[in-house]
Amino acid sequence: MEKRPSTGLLANFWTFPLVKRETLLTGLEHPETVTDEELVTLLEHEVAETDGLKLHLTPRSGKQVTHTFTHQKWLITLMDAEWSGDLDLSYFPGEWLTASDFERLALPKVQDKMWQRVRPK
Repeated sequence: MEKRPSTGLLANFWTFPLVKRETLLTGLEHPETVTDEELVTLLEHEVAETDGLKLHLTPRSGKQVTHTFTHQKWLITLMDAEWSGDLDLSYFPGEWLTASDFERLALPKVQDKMWQRVRPK
């Protein structure tokens, strides 16, 4: 989980790491032709570059999580991550949490929707 900045949308709340689709497509010559599979590869590269984490990501089955703010609608694709060997979190700007840690967090509604989809039953 990452703590959001003190200003802006969802200020000071804890959130799952979020990456905008547009961020991944920036600088591509033909972003409109990128497939979902290529988008996942771009996300893996982004996470490796920014957080130093070499992950294999796969979209979680089921519907996207949707949330509507007064001025925008989010469509969130949840990802499952796999890695081999030790996971070095020294560059990751957040905290690694267990399921029981979530009880102490104040989550914004959109993050709670995400947690409800991924939490252990």
